[in-house]
Amino acid sequence: MGAHAAHLGTGRAERVVGIAEEAVQDLGVDENICAWIPPGALGSSPTASVAESCSDATKDSIAHRRTVGYNFNAAAHAATDGTAITVNPACTAYYNYYTTSTYNDGSLRDAAGTPGSTVMYRFTTNGPNPAIAVRDSTIGWTFLSRSCVTDWRGITFYNDND
Repeated sequence: MGAHAAHLGTGRAERVVGIAEEAVQDLGVDENICAWIPPGALGSSPTASVAESCSDATKDSIAHRRTVGYNFNAAAHAATDGTAITVNPACTAYYNYYTTSTYNDGSLRDAAGTPGSTVMYRFTTNGPNPAIAVRDSTIGWTFLSRSCVTDWRGITFYNDND
């Protein structure tokens, strides 16, 4: 996966994997974390493999979107992308947020750059200091502080599980 983690929680799990200790250290955390990788995120010729490290309970849990967040932009299984919102383009976008496989908290880290003023909102992360998961047309999927939002554009939020 490299220094930048795959985005988590934008749809149904395609493949749940455990990230090896070495890769996780690139993310700035000191523990293994289970994640799912969206279709097409892996190349056709992986350069390495690691032993399975996700428990069956964790695999089952992260297959359901409410495990990673709330206030989704669409009902479960009804969208594959975000919904346009306006953000402050002076804010910093970050590649990573979650630090454990419980997905109940995290912190913004690994700066990705600054987003455009319009991004595609997908969901808000769980926890006492939540971030928003968005897709920027240049940077791709990232996390932003919720305080960066300047106009939600009347978005309807969905909190159904799947």
